[in-house]
Amino acid sequence: GYPFYNNGEVAGTLCFANDTTNEINELEANEIVNRLLAQFQLSPNLKDGLAEMLAQICLEAEFSAAECWLPDYMHRKERLMAYHYPETPAFNKFKDFSSTLEITFEADQVVSQQKDLIRIENLFLQPEFSRKKACEEVGLAIGFSIPVEFANQQIATLMFFSNQQPIEELRVIRLIRKLASQLGSYIESKRIALESKQIFQLVPDLLCILDRSGRFYKVNNRFSEI
Repeated sequence: GYPFYNNGEVAGTLCFANDTTNEINELEANEIVNRLLAQFQLSPNLKDGLAEMLAQICLEAEFSAAECWLPDYMHRKERLMAYHYPETPAFNKFKDFSSTLEITFEADQVVSQQKDLIRIENLFLQPEFSRKKACEEVGLAIGFSIPVEFANQQIATLMFFSNQQPIEELRVIRLIRKLASQLGSYIESKRIALESKQIFQLVPDLLCILDRSGRFYKVNNRFSEI
């Protein structure tokens, strides 16, 4: 506010206002995403890191359940990799059912070039979504999916569910879009580390890593057997 004067006396005040809600929400989303990614980076393995992150997102955005689906090595099918569900018998049954499913992976689909326009799809409106009845049985009223991309390729799918309908709050949409736009490189890094570890341990050849003095630093399972 700025006062203005008439004959040396304050005659009024000129006021300006600016709505900073969007800027504040953007800062809040950045803070949450950075915290989630930092925790995920510290996790010892991919599955536990994803499960922890999904639990935190459900807490922040008030979702009832969340899932992360990853494609197989051939990028043809997606399977449930990590999840966060309420601890109830009904959701245990839902988890067991979901774990048996495979989703056809659209490897040739067009990847969004603008990260702020990452698509969010209502699962309950998709004819190929086979769990609508199972979702309704555990009280879930709406579900939606969002792709996770890295190097112009979709490498995972996040799914979120709520017992309230609809979810249209801009804060929530901003949060999950921002997370999805950055999560890809973290998932890919941990996936490569996991594959390298599996190859090292499961390959039938003898593999070892030596330190600078020539002592064994790490050996694979086959080396240990010999």
